[in-house]
Amino acid sequence: FLFTGFPWLYIGYTSVDNFLLQGYIPVLGIFGMSFLIVLISQIFLSLLGNLKDLTQRKSLYLSSFILIIIFIGNQPLENINWTKSTGKISAIVVQPNIDIKEKWTQKGLNKIESAIEKKLSQNPLQNLTQPTVIFWPEVTLTSLIQKNRIDEFRNSILDENNMLGMVMGALSETKSEEINNSLIGIGNISGIYDKKFLVPFGEYIPFSGFFSALFDFFNFNRPQILPGIENNLIGDNLIKISSAICYEIAYQNIFLSNSKKTNILFNASNDNWFGTGLGPHQHLQIARFRAAEHQKYLVRSTSTGISALINHHGQIVKKIKTSINENELESFQEDVILKSGQTPYANFGKKPFLFILVIIFFISAILKFRRDESFI
Repeated sequence: FLFTGFPWLYIGYTSVDNFLLQGYIPVLGIFGMSFLIVLISQIFLSLLGNLKDLTQRKSLYLSSFILIIIFIGNQPLENINWTKSTGKISAIVVQPNIDIKEKWTQKGLNKIESAIEKKLSQNPLQNLTQPTVIFWPEVTLTSLIQKNRIDEFRNSILDENNMLGMVMGALSETKSEEINNSLIGIGNISGIYDKKFLVPFGEYIPFSGFFSALFDFFNFNRPQILPGIENNLIGDNLIKISSAICYEIAYQNIFLSNSKKTNILFNASNDNWFGTGLGPHQHLQIARFRAAEHQKYLVRSTSTGISALINHHGQIVKKIKTSINENELESFQEDVILKSGQTPYANFGKKPFLFILVIIFFISAILKFRRDESFI
């Protein structure tokens, strides 16, 4: 936690596709799953060592017993439904596919505004039979939205429609001219979520006051985005969306504060920076783990991919691949089951795991002290 506790590639994320361990995810969370995988590896190593020396039968039996318990215990955990269904909505996931070089120009802004207007004018949206939410990515609109005029902004985007809502990313500005990276509820849903965990050098310059001359030389002296204070749900009486913007999804605590109230998770991102490398795939895997951790559906909308709908077990229902050079808007529509309730991890967080670590530390210290004493 020295450098913000940013857990991008913890080994525990590999368990999201491991049929022998998946049941433990909503119980242990990312730290617990990483610990479990290391523990299993250590036990296998111990088994190999004991097979060479058959005189250590007690250790051999103990190691085998622990492994059997771990793998057998996974099955009943997988069958437990920690959350329950409370309703259903239709989700439209949009991927604009506008290149990063074009996005922040007037041409890019005109293109996205045209895409929004075109999307809203499609015939299926005029005769909806169930609540529908359109999910747009991080900073869909690059123009500044005034927070004290947010209702005017909402009305200018979407006419009143009792069945249709949107969640859209934009840069918002307060009365004191502070800029936030926000998600805004529009239409039949409302609420604003401001990004908490900002990207160093991407959204703000660390220690810029101390090194202003150096940052001016590298043209880093620009308006800084500030972290938001409030963590509001976006939605209405039926829909309760807990949000994370971009790499915030990697912070295991991001959804915990609203876990009792929320029934759907949303990750809006701009993975343009990664290009077509491993980054978008790693980001998607982390999002899948968050869905499995909370046993709730997660919608992921990105600027150029990978956008996806992920079910409550962390499995991909549908996705849109990375499309850096296609420059054509893509989208899909799927039903989302709203899930209420809390998993053990959502309820307790990482506290039980940290308690176990403390116990292990003290037991190890006591055993080492006894070994040293007997050696003397």
